[in-house]
Amino acid sequence: MINHNGAWLPSVYVFWWLLLPLMVICALWLALHIYLSFADRDHEHWIVGWMAPIALLAATLGPAFGYWPWKADYHSLQPVTGVVKAVDSRFLAASQYVVVTYDSGLVVRCDDSRCATVRPGEQLRLLCTKEHQFGSPLAADGWSCRWGEQ
Repeated sequence: MINHNGAWLPSVYVFWWLLLPLMVICALWLALHIYLSFADRDHEHWIVGWMAPIALLAATLGPAFGYWPWKADYHSLQPVTGVVKAVDSRFLAASQYVVVTYDSGLVVRCDDSRCATVRPGEQLRLLCTKEHQFGSPLAADGWSCRWGEQ
């Protein structure tokens, strides 16, 4: 069973801590541009000044598209607990991963080799994020899990 109360991934925090100072810098740049353009009526300042809003727009919207889909399940570690029903190994494009099936019917992919040591009937707690495959519907997305505590 997935508890939808997990902690945010570190990349979410890094994104906001980098974006906020960039927004302040662009706002100051735009304010300076407005001051200079009204002070001497020089048209060259308008050209330079429009770089600030364009940079602000690119800095805000560009990385935001990298966080698609914008639902919390895709950007936070959701704790998954339950009794293991089956453990399978899969090979895909020169990589191997473990698929864990819980007794509740939930099927997750575990990206940690320690999941291969789990046996059916054992209690297992994983931290999972939902992963989206571009070009497929959101309903087809699955869970990718990690070993460890939150």
